[in-house]
Amino acid sequence: MPKQKLTKRSVDAAKAVGKEYVIWDDQLSGFGLKVTKKGAKSFILRYRMGGRGFPDRRVTIGSPNNGITAEQARKEAEKHAIAVAQGVDPQEQRKQTQHDALSLAFDSYAEFYIEKYLKKDCPKSWPEAARLLRTNAIPHFKHKPLPSINKRDIQALMDNLAERKGIARNTYANIRKLLKTAFARGDISSNPMDGMRPPEKVAAGDRYLDDTEIAALWTASGTINHPYAAVVRTLLLTGQRRDEVADMVWGEIDLEEAVWSLPGGIRTKNSKPHTVPLSEAAMQELLSSKIDDCEFVFSASASKPIQNWSYWKRKIDVKFAEEMSARGELPPAPWKIHDLRRTVATGLQRLGVAGDVVEAIQSREVREGVAGRYQHHDYPTEKRAALELWSNHIATLVKR
Repeated sequence: MPKQKLTKRSVDAAKAVGKEYVIWDDQLSGFGLKVTKKGAKSFILRYRMGGRGFPDRRVTIGSPNNGITAEQARKEAEKHAIAVAQGVDPQEQRKQTQHDALSLAFDSYAEFYIEKYLKKDCPKSWPEAARLLRTNAIPHFKHKPLPSINKRDIQALMDNLAERKGIARNTYANIRKLLKTAFARGDISSNPMDGMRPPEKVAAGDRYLDDTEIAALWTASGTINHPYAAVVRTLLLTGQRRDEVADMVWGEIDLEEAVWSLPGGIRTKNSKPHTVPLSEAAMQELLSSKIDDCEFVFSASASKPIQNWSYWKRKIDVKFAEEMSARGELPPAPWKIHDLRRTVATGLQRLGVAGDVVEAIQSREVREGVAGRYQHHDYPTEKRAALELWSNHIATLVKR
């Protein structure tokens, strides 16, 4: 069949003749339209790697049935012809592209990175880093190949996480580590995060749990069969300091009056005695933790207060994140046990409790000068009412 210029008309006119044939283009050597015996059409390029004496090879460019025109196919064929002249085989290049699309897809690469590098380089912190990648980065980038991820893609994710500053910053850091590893391995030719500005830091002392997080943490703590869970709930119900609650002894508890009396000295930060009315929910947490012949309210050994705070905090962090996910929420931003104290103070304020009462509940010294010397009312009635109000608020959140 003589060569001719491939156009829309000539492509449309090509019909099945009972056997496969090719209409070669007279504008670009090796470019043609292949027609199968059943009439299926595709643009191809015939070429040789090494010139004369080497076998012909063919690469398929596309089908006119998929919308590619003869002119578009010719331009693509020209690119392949230039690559051949430079010693690049279009077939091998396509195979590599397909391989990269599979092995360098962000979701599969992230899992490879977690198993191959993250677990080894960060033996203690890898679970949290992996969780951030799996919860935030993988759902965002999905199957997108690493080499095609750019600054805009990453910034779009950061914008989505903007309201969770801690989550945004930590997710950013872990994506950056992943891409740095990919660059060092040669899997990407440049790191798109170079020159990017990381999300702003979370201001120290600003973290408190919102209502959704309070409910999720309460539920999550219930899945841990350890006194640590009861301590977390008691902290959330009372707003007291971690060690004050963890070192609580039965001798400080008036079961009939439901009052916890700290004697001062080494038991309180300001060394002053402090009384905390206990809500019904708080009393339940204490009584459910009781061990016969143990002076400590919360103990795993029946002889000393609970220990290994870091270990149990990591345990509850995992459950906390799972519960947030089950509620259709983003994972919680990093938090500390002391943030529960701030959570209670903020929550009481939102419920309309007077500032002086909140300060009395948490035994915070804020009065100065004459007021500090003369005003010693401890608001016992108001403190009880406020903590019962707070306890009821938590119960309402958990039931939603």
